[in-house]
Amino acid sequence: MPYNPRYLSGQGATTVMIAEEAITTDKLTDESVTQAKLADNAVTSEKIAAGAVKSENIATGAVTADDISPNAITADKIADGAVTPAKLSVSIPTRPLVPGAATNEVADGAVTAAKLANNSVETAKVLDGSITEAKLAAGAIGADKIKDGAVTTNKIAGSAITTEKIAAGAVVGTDIHDGAVSETKLGTNAVTTVKIKDGNVTQAKLSFVPLGRPLVPGAATVEIADEAVTVQKLEQYLLDKYYEGRDFFFDNFLGSVLSEQWTEAGDPGGFASSRAVTTHDDNNDAYRIDFDGNRKVIIDETTRFFARIKPTSSLNVYYFIGLYLYYVSLPDPIEGFIGFRLDTSIDNNWRAVCKYGAAETVIDTGIAVSNTTKNFRFEVVADDEVNFYIENVLVATITTNIPWQERSEPRIEVKTLTAAHKTLAIGKLIISTIPTTIVT
Repeated sequence: MPYNPRYLSGQGATTVMIAEEAITTDKLTDESVTQAKLADNAVTSEKIAAGAVKSENIATGAVTADDISPNAITADKIADGAVTPAKLSVSIPTRPLVPGAATNEVADGAVTAAKLANNSVETAKVLDGSITEAKLAAGAIGADKIKDGAVTTNKIAGSAITTEKIAAGAVVGTDIHDGAVSETKLGTNAVTTVKIKDGNVTQAKLSFVPLGRPLVPGAATVEIADEAVTVQKLEQYLLDKYYEGRDFFFDNFLGSVLSEQWTEAGDPGGFASSRAVTTHDDNNDAYRIDFDGNRKVIIDETTRFFARIKPTSSLNVYYFIGLYLYYVSLPDPIEGFIGFRLDTSIDNNWRAVCKYGAAETVIDTGIAVSNTTKNFRFEVVADDEVNFYIENVLVATITTNIPWQERSEPRIEVKTLTAAHKTLAIGKLIISTIPTTIVT
């Protein structure tokens, strides 16, 4: 629009005379924009500088709940005593926090496990009877938790009391039910004399018929069973009388020298005494005692042979004890024997042997030689059976190569298989052809 001085002199410019947006910041004098110049809602957020709105610029009551940002009210913004009970969404006790909540201030079920500190629940806090089985952990009840006398009979499970639970000597007589100790409960030899009450062993309890009289003066004839008196029961004098004139030989080797029936033979340096046969100390030296070829014993079903011996060595040695025969016969000499033989060049076991002519039968008894006294015995039962015993135990039966009905003599022989003396001690020797004689 053209400039017209008449419109400006002495008069201000009117609104219609000012173009739109002609009033820029530099056209305004300081503080020329008064409250009246501001249109309603003209001052928006972006027109207000940061921190420009101070406390005095905010009218009382102007800040409503909607104007406050979430979490804007911190503790330092709340005046002491400003939070009244009416401001709380819950009811609270109107008292100080200390000394803490009383019982009636704690809701039922409010104290959960998480609220309890470790070791905070003491015995006094636990209601009687409130610890049920479900509250106990497995293995929680140790011996120190159980009161003396608290484990009664009905608390013990069936078969719970095992042997290891019973202390030594804990079961006394009153603990054992009458009749509970049966035969199977008694150990071997458990019933000793002191355990038997006087007068309680009746005849029915005995495995034998009692004598019914004092032991002295001894057994009468009627009290001795037929064939009950064996060789061992007789004194030497009675034996001599009983077997006088019979085909029998007995020697207990008690004299200072060998009895006259015996003859010594063998390699030089060997010797025999009344108690033993000993070799010289050269390798393969042998020594024996026999009847010097006087074959007095007929081998048949009545022949019994018994010897008690003790080897003094079980190494590098040969022993023979038994009946032996040898005689010249055409075209060849006849040799035979029945007895026990040990040859440690083979092994350390005694063997039962029978030989007649060139043939020989040998059976290992399984009994090893030892430096102890043992009883050796054989019995001829028939022309095809000889039974051999060591310590009264049957160890072999031979059925072949038996020198049946041949005459024989006893022989005890020792042979060393090294350069050293070897000895066989003799305690007793009995030869009998009486069928009823039993040697044990």
